[in-house]
Formats: sequence, structure tokens, C-alpha cells
Amino acid sequence: MGQADDRNEDDLILLIACDNRFAIGNKGDMLFHIPDDLHHFKNTTMGHIVVMGRKTLESLPGGKPLPGRLNVVMTRQEREESENLRVVHDREALEALLAEENPDGTRKVFHVGGGGLVKSLWDLIDEAILTRVDATFPEADTWIPDFDASEEFQLVDKGKSGEYKDLHWQIYHYKRIAEKNRKEAEKDHGVPQQAQHAVGKEKDADER
Repeated sequence: MGQADDRNEDDLILLIACDNRFAIGNKGDMLFHIPDDLHHFKNTTMGHIVVMGRKTLESLPGGKPLPGRLNVVMTRQEREESENLRVVHDREALEALLAEENPDGTRKVFHVGGGGLVKSLWDLIDEAILTRVDATFPEADTWIPDFDASEEFQLVDKGKSGEYKDLHWQIYHYKRIAEKNRKEAEKDHGVPQQAQHAVGKEKDADER
């Protein structure tokens, strides 16, 4: 797959869809389904590694791991593994698995939700690729941090855009700039207050 970029084997790229308040879901499901975004997700992640929480896995078609990718589920529950599904119970186990499966960093590692896992792994997120719709969903109960207001990330690019069922959407690409803040957070696996506030009602470790 070519040479790795300037990333570590456990650097995460957040890949998720949100509204203009950075809301991502309601009752464990996405707020909207845009065909072009689903194609973008598949094309971006194919052949790489996707990290997710238990509820995100259960929300996938048939509750099955995504084909063509190594699926890593972080959960406190026990679950049978398969050829393309690995289960970890904490971030230390996640980091060990990524070091084993991706030692040279040539495969990208995508964090695909949910909100609770964004909080848990906030300081490992190095980039964010967000499909943002110009709309607000009052029923939303889960959010990610406001990347536009973040002092840790900056917008580096706006990509493809389009319209679907009266929803205008566009892809936004952010990169982390505050390495100092990240390293300080890594010392005790702490999470910036912004990320703590963003996940809304999700409290249990498996509510991801």
C-alpha cells in the first residue's frame, strides 16, 4: 500500500458524518444516510483498519464486520472474533493490537464511532474527515466536539459536496495542530473538556 505518511501505527483518523452542530446520532443510529457518503466511506476505508464501539458494530448491516477491512471493536463485553474482527477491552489493548497489525503504519486506522469512543480515544485522533450536512437534527442525542471551535485542530481542506433529498453536504478535512496538548493528555489518558462535553448522554463504556 505504499509508504506510510508521517503517522504512528496508532494515529487515528476520525471518519464520521454529522450535522452543523456536530451531532452524529440518535438512539444508536446515524442521523441521515447519503449514498455518496456511504460510497466515500467504503472507498476511503477499504483495505485499512476501522476502530469502533460495540453499538457501532451492531448498527452495521446484519451487525457484521465490514468486509475488506480489519474491524477492531472496543467493548467491555466478550465477543467471538473472526478473520476480520478483533475485540479489545481497553485502549492499552487497542494500542498493542495496532502495533502488532500495523507496525510500519502503512495501513490507515479509521475511528468510525460512536460518540463515547471519540471521548475515550480523543488524544489519539490525529485527523478528522467529516461529512457535514447543512441541517440541524433536534432529535440528536450524541455529538462529537466542535472542530471549528477547537484549538487542537485546523481545517485544511474542503472536498466533494452535493445535494440529497434537500440536504446539502460537504466533506471537511481537519488535522491536529496542538501536539503539546495531545502529549499532555497522553500522560494520564485524560480527555480535553471539550471532548468530555461533546458526547452528550453517553456515559457507559459500551455506549459508543
